[in-house]
Amino acid sequence: MKRRAEVLTSKEGKKYQNQTTFAISSQAEHLLQKIDFTGGDGIKTSISREQSRYSGRLLSSTDELGNVTQYEYDELGRLLTQTVNASSTTYASTTRYSYSLETDARGKVTAIKTTVTDPKGNQLRTYYDGLGRNLKQERLDKDAAVSQKTGTWYITHQQQYDALGRESKTITQDVLRLDSEVGHAGSVLSTSKVMHYDSWGQNHLTVFSDGYQERSVYDPITRRATLQPESGSQKLGQQLTEYNLAGLPIKVTQYDSQGTEQGSAHYEYDGLGQLRKETDELGQITLYEYDHFGRVTQTTLPENTIIQKSYAPHSTASLITGISVNNFSMGNQTFDSLERLTETTSGGRTSAFSYENASSVPAAVTAPTGETVSYEYLKELGNAVKKISAPEILQTWDYDALTGAMTSATQAAGMIRQMTYYPSGLLKNETSMPDGAAQKSTAYTYSLAGAPQSYTDVFGVTQRYDYDEHGRRIGIEDNDIKVSLDYDAFGRFTKQQATDKKTGAVLSTTLTYDDLNREIKREISASGQSVLVIEQTYQRNHLLKERITQRGRTTLRKEMFAYDSRNRLIEYTCNGEARPQDPYGKAIHRQTFSYDALGNMTKTQTDFSGGRNTATYIYSAIDPTQLLKVNNDHSDYPKEITLEYDKAGRMIRDEAGRTLRYDALGRLQQVNGAGAKGGQYAYDVLNTLVSQVVQDERFMTFTIVRMIW
Repeated sequence: MKRRAEVLTSKEGKKYQNQTTFAISSQAEHLLQKIDFTGGDGIKTSISREQSRYSGRLLSSTDELGNVTQYEYDELGRLLTQTVNASSTTYASTTRYSYSLETDARGKVTAIKTTVTDPKGNQLRTYYDGLGRNLKQERLDKDAAVSQKTGTWYITHQQQYDALGRESKTITQDVLRLDSEVGHAGSVLSTSKVMHYDSWGQNHLTVFSDGYQERSVYDPITRRATLQPESGSQKLGQQLTEYNLAGLPIKVTQYDSQGTEQGSAHYEYDGLGQLRKETDELGQITLYEYDHFGRVTQTTLPENTIIQKSYAPHSTASLITGISVNNFSMGNQTFDSLERLTETTSGGRTSAFSYENASSVPAAVTAPTGETVSYEYLKELGNAVKKISAPEILQTWDYDALTGAMTSATQAAGMIRQMTYYPSGLLKNETSMPDGAAQKSTAYTYSLAGAPQSYTDVFGVTQRYDYDEHGRRIGIEDNDIKVSLDYDAFGRFTKQQATDKKTGAVLSTTLTYDDLNREIKREISASGQSVLVIEQTYQRNHLLKERITQRGRTTLRKEMFAYDSRNRLIEYTCNGEARPQDPYGKAIHRQTFSYDALGNMTKTQTDFSGGRNTATYIYSAIDPTQLLKVNNDHSDYPKEITLEYDKAGRMIRDEAGRTLRYDALGRLQQVNGAGAKGGQYAYDVLNTLVSQVVQDERFMTFTIVRMIW
């Protein structure tokens, strides 16, 4: 038995000690190893493993939760079975491995074949050459419900190598299970890429089957690397990266296809390879400082805001215990010796987390309101959530014992969701049963590789998806609408055309990009209407600089954007016939924005026809990111807007004077307010909004119920 003590000393001189005990014993032909950990706070955990005393092969392992995994081997030492949760009668699942030789007609061995069978019977065959290199993979199709060739083996991947053993070509294949524009059910989609190497043995050119090429050249003498996409005679922008002797990038420069520089960023490091200084394309500088364990302790932003971080003294991991901005504490956290979060405090609000034994997930979370949410898990399924209990809330989940896939989710007095799966594990059907409402179901079909081919919604409407020979989605169609999608030579999405199948009306959107893959133009055309064109330009650091919106020859909007050194929007100007309106109906001509060190907006000045309004924002002294008031100085705006929050920091009174109420999980339940629309909201066990009841004061006895699926 051996013991190892790890002692860390904080800046204040306090010592933190964790102790690990290693015990090794023998039993017949087995070696037993056990590792016990005792933290400085008294928390204990244990793991163990059993190995063959002759070969050293792992026979079983037990994790800190008591889950046992067992392994079996053949006479050649090859893995035959791996059984997860071997000690459980409910959740034990076995993956099996078999081995054979592939021969040609003359009996010559051409490949070594390994077959992996998962707990559901899905099989994957991998072929290797004599050097152990992957040559080919095949998958057995078991999804009988959508395939007429169930039980057929399909090639999914192939690799080829050159004379020097380098990978020279990769082929990826998929099989359609429904008819499409590129083939019938059973058609194979094949994509490939070919790798070329330079005299240094480096992959300098990759050619894809759709014609796209990626040229990447690195000179180890000058330590300069260039990356440029190509397609035939067309080229996009080039990225030049320069490296230091340690192989770290020190300068990254972008060029357009004509070779004109578009901007460069610089990086400086210390002797340990830690980034110390970062200068962006506009010369804005960010500085970093580190502790002895390589963790960032201070970040100085371009306008000299200083962010400081402190870490748990009992660990070398990046467990942040405190963060401050310009010496103002923004929050604190505590961790136990297993590096689990136990408490977090921010803005005067504290949440506490408790755990059972060595589990890494909390058994209970106590919110700042004092409400406690309790959790139960299935340790055998990777701590999948089994039950959540909270005031007036009870949620439960069931799972497939072999795969861990969710099979049902239930919320008391709420919706029940049930899921079924194909043998491959892909979702087949999802059934929703709202409390007091009719059952609704959805259905899915996929290609062999899992690409969606159809989706049937709760109203029985089926949406189909089509793909081209390169596996890109090129069409979406249902009973009413057909959408076609186009791509350019570089694989970028360039056009979407939606056609109403009943009226023939067409809505098209065409996108144009620059050499740096930024969208610079969008054209939207609809039947019987003039084309709407949106053009954009960018700053050297890729932030939006100008946007012009035109319909025909009329300029609807010309918008300009300006930013501060932290890339926050500080000025917006707009001219044209269709200027945007603020919430009070004023057409905006110009807006300026001011911020504090935390990024809070402190003042907004809005210029509009005939006037100007200055809005001032006031924040809580305890939580400086919590907005309390908005003051306006123009008579057409409310003079003061007051917001209120509960103990958890959730808004309970909004800008319209409405009151908001939440459940124990933090989900919005109800909105009420005299003279303002309110509503009630309901959720399913997955926290998806499933119903909304909206009340309109004009029709006090009339309620609109909208089911959301």
